[in-house]
Amino acid sequence: MKKYYYILITIFVFSCNGENVKTKKQGTIIKKVIDSNYEYKHFKDNPTTKTINIKRIKSDADYVTTTFLPKNKTKNFIFKDNKFYVFIYLIKKNKNKLNIVGYLITYDSINPYIFDKNTDIFVELFLKEAGMPIYDGKVKIGMNIDSLKNFFGNKYDSINNFIIYKYGKKRLFFKIKDEKVTKIKIGIYKKNVKNADLIKGI
Repeated sequence: MKKYYYILITIFVFSCNGENVKTKKQGTIIKKVIDSNYEYKHFKDNPTTKTINIKRIKSDADYVTTTFLPKNKTKNFIFKDNKFYVFIYLIKKNKNKLNIVGYLITYDSINPYIFDKNTDIFVELFLKEAGMPIYDGKVKIGMNIDSLKNFFGNKYDSINNFIIYKYGKKRLFFKIKDEKVTKIKIGIYKKNVKNADLIKGI
């Protein structure tokens, strides 16, 4: 039986990916403490289809803040009704400091105001710091380029210092520095959106 305990606190969130957060001056942080007896087996990612497990990502974050994306931030995504794009900051606690390690964007026209659910659809994931491994822990910030290629294969594109994989409508971007992954961006985008535009500013 899965149990949730919610602890609500408020903090000022200043930046993510080098930009000021303008959606809210003050956000509500939700800490999720999951009963240790809970089975995690259904959290495993699928390395064959390269699906992203939303529940696993939400669970791995120590804290999150959530808001809805404004219309001008949804133009690259495939769903036409832009009222239901949910933006989630992923926060990890390091000693006494809270760090925004990335964000998750989901789409949910059924239960957009509920956090713990099974109706949300993956849209985009961005990771800029360690602490949030994906694909059952096999892909993460700081992994070396050889391990990345062993997992995803040698069929990829490259732009500048990015390695780019594609699985159906999903595109995966890995920024490489000194033979290691330093940024990860994965998303489902419209066909006419260029890779160069998606990695701009990362």
